[in-house]
Amino acid sequence: MSLLLLGRTLSRTSIPGPGFRTYRHSQFRPSCSGCECKILAGVFQDFPSFTCPHKEDDAYHLIRDPDRLSFFYHPGPSKENLRLGLSYKSESDIGLLLFGFWQEDERKGRFQVHYRGRHLIAIHCVNDGEEVCKSCSVQKTQGFGNDQWTRVAFFNYANEMSLVVDRDACVLRELNAQDGLSLAEVYSIPALATGSALFIGGMYYEKKKSGVYLPSFEHKFFENTREKVPSLRGCLKDVYIDGDRIDLSTIFSRQMQHTLVDAGDESAYAVEVIVSLNIFNDPFFTVTKK
Repeated sequence: MSLLLLGRTLSRTSIPGPGFRTYRHSQFRPSCSGCECKILAGVFQDFPSFTCPHKEDDAYHLIRDPDRLSFFYHPGPSKENLRLGLSYKSESDIGLLLFGFWQEDERKGRFQVHYRGRHLIAIHCVNDGEEVCKSCSVQKTQGFGNDQWTRVAFFNYANEMSLVVDRDACVLRELNAQDGLSLAEVYSIPALATGSALFIGGMYYEKKKSGVYLPSFEHKFFENTREKVPSLRGCLKDVYIDGDRIDLSTIFSRQMQHTLVDAGDESAYAVEVIVSLNIFNDPFFTVTKK
């Protein structure tokens, strides 16, 4: 089996070996140019190439606030066929991009994508009585908190989990002591939560502000008394779930209804929409409203 990445077809023989391995595709010349290149065909619907310019229209700004939560919450993507993507930018040297879990009968799993310094890391764990975790990371010399837009895709393809970060990619392999990663940074599956859930840009944890979030929602995640990897401090857009781009405003509206005591409390989450207004029809004169 093969998939299209950066205008070239990559077969499973292109997959790197065990352990932390990244393979760079800068040496490949795409057969198409610019945004005509639709990468990861067969996995995502119209996932943009890293060569596509980023527009900040309708992006969301996530803020780290001592009293408010900051994330997008979704009941959960497909359990066994993850196809998630997003674009983000941040000046912080650490941030949580994705965390999710699923449970059914005796089988359950969790996954997390975050960055720290020069590494953007993906971890995927499955528990069939004993938890087995796989991971990989992509490196960037200037780090991933450089205030530049970065496109990230995390997906199951040909029964293997893969991570794509702009023009770089890696395949998850079984985690071992030599990998230098600790599961201490990965959030646990909440003991009282059922089914599946996906958190984008952050994770629930105990906050000082009370009476804002529904007790039924808080109760599911009461074990998280502190953050592990902190929430993203920056901007987020172009989110894909189950291979399709989703409307973040719809997700956020449902989230407010299902998690807040007052569904109309627009200050409950430390999340702001960014709308770029080009008031003089001049690409170099743009006002950003939050």
